[in-house]
Amino acid sequence: MGQRKIVFLGNCQALALQWFWQRFLAPRTGDLATVIDIAACDVAKARLELSNADLIVEQVFDHSLEIDVASEYAADKVVRFPNVYAIFYWPYTNQRHPRNDEIGKGYDEGPYPNELGDSFLNRLILEHVPADKALEIYLREDVSARADRLLELNAEMQRKRDDAAGMDVQSHIARHFRDDHLFRTSAHPTMRVFRLVAEGVFTRLGYAKGLVEAALVAQRVSPFPRVALPIHPGVIRHFGLRFATAETRYPYFE
Repeated sequence: MGQRKIVFLGNCQALALQWFWQRFLAPRTGDLATVIDIAACDVAKARLELSNADLIVEQVFDHSLEIDVASEYAADKVVRFPNVYAIFYWPYTNQRHPRNDEIGKGYDEGPYPNELGDSFLNRLILEHVPADKALEIYLREDVSARADRLLELNAEMQRKRDDAAGMDVQSHIARHFRDDHLFRTSAHPTMRVFRLVAEGVFTRLGYAKGLVEAALVAQRVSPFPRVALPIHPGVIRHFGLRFATAETRYPYFE
């Protein structure tokens, strides 16, 4: 196959794929691979790096990026994969803790960034509601209607991203979201979903299925941080989740 330069472009999911590639596939191939984090890149430098790539692994989002890979680079050098997420498990996710920066020393993004935040609890914190009272109010909240609507929206948007990338992640989520812990946080999948995306990406890059499978067997746990956002007991009851109960405990940077 010869040495190829591969550039991954996306968010933490692209970083995870490149990390997995570096750990398990790089030693077995002659390729080189780098990653561009869309949240923290110099666009001019990124464009130059992408222009010099033999293959681009582009993550598909709901919104357009400043770098329009489809129009700026040849289609035959682009492999696409969908951004995957599950907002329906956490109806109030994606709002950082109001004191995140203040208490965040020692963390890159603070201890409770958007990915680990909860807007309902944040409101109670800002209202100075005592912790025990806040917990009582939170557990009493009826989240069923909000969770149902987010499930519909999540499925609709995931299908669009899947179609654009030529993959089908949504069917897998729909079949298994009640039985299996598919996501640690809204944008950090567990191994089952990561495997699905990784198989699609690396086989399209031309790697033998046996090599990819062996690498995925070796990577026994999700490559994302060992943090899982607690699921509201009301969501567990409403969806009839079988992998969690109201007593389930969740890891936090284990």
